Amino acid sequence: MNYWWMAGLLASGLLLELGLRLFGFGNPLIYIADPQIGYLLAPNQRTRRLGKHIAINQYSMRSPNITATRPQETLRVLLLGDSIVNGGWWTDQSQTISALLQQQLQAQSLSYRQVEVLNASANSWAPIVGILLVTLGGTAISLERMTLQNRAMRQAKLREEAKAQDEG
Repeated sequence: MNYWWMAGLLASGLLLELGLRLFGFGNPLIYIADPQIGYLLAPNQRTRRLGKHIAINQYSMRSPNITATRPQETLRVLLLGDSIVNGGWWTDQSQTISALLQQQLQAQSLSYRQVEVLNASANSWAPIVGILLVTLGGTAISLERMTLQNRAMRQAKLREEAKAQDEG
């Protein structure tokens, strides 16, 4: 009996597996269930997806590791949001909104020696999830500023700006 077709099928499967692992699909980010907010990223994860670096800190944020207490001369800003803030898995850690904002704030001559922009977000989070995360004590860190942004809020703001332009 001819088993070449089985060997070809097995070889194709192995090549597909290796190819997917090379592109970063062999080490997906893990989410954990949360009774109050539904789900969040498991803490302390590092991976690459499609060549993009993704890091999740000890507080389940897409940010570098931080101390719970804000250092004295540090401006600490918390961004809450959905996939827009998160950047999705196609955005390198250095190109997320939080990383870019941190670079801009650090470049300005502020009265702070250090700037930390924290990224508490996950794909498909609604605005209420960010509010729950903070109000239920899910983020036990000291902050200087906090902002909430998601796709629906951004679209509403764009509609308001367009309407104001049409009226003006």
